[in-house]
Amino acid sequence: MLQAARRKAMLITFDIDGTLLKGGENANTGHKRAIEWAVSKVWGVEATVQSVKHGGLTDPIIIQNMLRKHGKSDQEIWGKMDQALQMATEYFEKTYADNEPVTVLPGVHSLLDTLKQRGVYLAVVSGNLESIGWKKLERAQLRPYFMTGAFGSDHTSRGELIRIAKRRVLQCCGVAAADDDVLSWDIYHVGDTLEDMQAAKDACVLGIGVLTGNVRQVEEFGEAHSSWWPFLVLPDLTHREVLLARLGI
Repeated sequence: MLQAARRKAMLITFDIDGTLLKGGENANTGHKRAIEWAVSKVWGVEATVQSVKHGGLTDPIIIQNMLRKHGKSDQEIWGKMDQALQMATEYFEKTYADNEPVTVLPGVHSLLDTLKQRGVYLAVVSGNLESIGWKKLERAQLRPYFMTGAFGSDHTSRGELIRIAKRRVLQCCGVAAADDDVLSWDIYHVGDTLEDMQAAKDACVLGIGVLTGNVRQVEEFGEAHSSWWPFLVLPDLTHREVLLARLGI
């Protein structure tokens, strides 16, 4: 008698700002202020996060963009980057960690509940510094859903962050990165920016775009990268059944 084929293990990584939590100009005030404060203290530059491109980027790259705009060389920037990241983290934890407003986007709790119930492994991939990212999720009561994550303090490349998160999940599950069992995993990344979809491509996983952040039209994802297309684009995460059907779970 033939045995039923075993369903592949599934990992889904989620971006935070604009995907799980409301992002935008009026969100993440404490997070932005912590970065601006560190830039001021370490390099003596008064600059704002809003003055440069920042959506979809890791915190170190945002800082780099702020300082380049003010004429700082890459040597000046990266020579002090670790110090600045530490100072930004400490300032956020001391000043904003317990009162930073967070808004969970529609459908998030319900979707994460369902995915956990169906045995999907969940991890975070975010450009936030690690302590700041976890604190946001704790305040939003989302932290328990995720077994691990990768953050802007781990690497500047979002594609590499997906790879790091995958390795950490595999380690938690007792699977070596070179193990043949890795081939039996389906892996997806959910995000709201073109950078999220590019990161998914770079990490050789399937991208799922949501129109709750920087990208507001389905076509924008395709127009930016005409040679490829996200696995799925959703208006928001209330479209749970559509996603579950495409995932086959």
